[in-house]
Amino acid sequence: MRRAVAAVLAPIRARLPGLAVILALAAIWQSVSINEIVDPAFLPPLSVVLAAWGKALAGGPLLASFGETLTHMFTGYAAAIVVGVSLGVLMGRVRLIHALVEPLVELVRPVPIPAFIPLLILFLGIENSLKISVVFIGALFPILLAAYAGVRSVSAGMRETAQTFGLSWWQSVWEITIPAAAPAIFVGLRTSLALSLIVATVAEMIAGTGGIGYFVLQAEQGLRVPEMYVGILMLAVTGYAMNMVFLTVDRVLLGWHHAPRQ
Repeated sequence: MRRAVAAVLAPIRARLPGLAVILALAAIWQSVSINEIVDPAFLPPLSVVLAAWGKALAGGPLLASFGETLTHMFTGYAAAIVVGVSLGVLMGRVRLIHALVEPLVELVRPVPIPAFIPLLILFLGIENSLKISVVFIGALFPILLAAYAGVRSVSAGMRETAQTFGLSWWQSVWEITIPAAAPAIFVGLRTSLALSLIVATVAEMIAGTGGIGYFVLQAEQGLRVPEMYVGILMLAVTGYAMNMVFLTVDRVLLGWHHAPRQ
């Protein structure tokens, strides 16, 4: 129990200096805007933005937009985890699958994610399936490559030990390969988590009728500058919170991996 609590508190303590920097920047923002060093029409005071944030949370469309974005994001992210980890593990363990899939992965991976959106609109329209599919594509490759690299890093000695104990191929993968590759896989999962939020927001800006991306774009086009900053700050806080939760889960599940470095 004590270790679990320590694992939860460790990321928070490590980030206290960084939080102090954020508070200092917030104070600078407020001062620069109030003293009109920067035109308040372009950079409203932080107090005005926070007031608009509270109003949007109380009765505006912000919560509905936020929920829509999270739905797009986590649905596509979950699908990318299933496909990326499964395919990455198989590529790392089966030479034929690697030979078949690797050229396609390296061909598609460099294509910028927004370039897929016009193509997907032709097949999926601008409904939720478009945003989910774009998030899936964006999140897939970091997870797949991390899983592949993690599996390839598993020593031959560990696999030979599994054979010595009479484990089947699937048992060897499940009980030896995946646990040993888990630290690398979690690196890919963390990268894709932030990328999923970014891609979901971009997709909503380009071809959306809802979500935080659409909220920010509509606020900008309607010259509702404080609301535009509200949407941006909502994304920033959400991304930060998700990263903190992910790091906590990482430290709890992979405590054996982090312990030697603590």
